[in-house]
Amino acid sequence: MGPAKPQVSIISADVAVRQALLLLMESEGITSRAFTSVWEFPAATGTVLRGQPHCVLLDPTHRDQASYARLTEHLVQGDGPVTVVVLAAEAHRPRRRAEQSSLTLVQVDPFRVDEILAAIRTALLA
Repeated sequence: MGPAKPQVSIISADVAVRQALLLLMESEGITSRAFTSVWEFPAATGTVLRGQPHCVLLDPTHRDQASYARLTEHLVQGDGPVTVVVLAAEAHRPRRRAEQSSLTLVQVDPFRVDEILAAIRTALLA
């Protein structure tokens, strides 16, 4: 079996957001999966993040500290580079990057599809 293909995981409680992002990924030829919460994500992904670039799209409803802690805990256990793209509603704030070992956090405007796709492409090429 060959190496796993890089993929995007979409985490959103909003079904319309999940569907829109899944369709966007499909239209760009990017493998993706959707989850309703950061609590569902680790149970479903298991070792899927091992040894491959991965990108997580996180909508603003999951920006509380417990959710971030749970997500970070799961992601740093993998051995591939992971980028978390936070879809931040603060449209005029500059894109921020924060790095911790193989985990990178990027904040983008959720209404700028070009920014979302650029962040994802960068993450999957890591």
